[in-house]
Amino acid sequence: MKTLLFLSFLVALISVLLPSVSSAPSAPLEDYVRQYADFAPEPFQLRKKWTRLEPSIRFFKRSGSDY
Repeated sequence: MKTLLFLSFLVALISVLLPSVSSAPSAPLEDYVRQYADFAPEPFQLRKKWTRLEPSIRFFKRSGSDY
């Protein structure tokens, strides 16, 4: 009996919340992400730059320079 009451409460809650979800902003999240995806850096781009700079950092540490 308690499970039936809980399920009916759950259905009522979903039916109340569903119209508010459908009245969300018209642009879905995928369009929002796609709009800003052009400005995102390529994957691992920063890692490639870091590995390229790593030998020069080692050199400056070894030479005692305050680069």
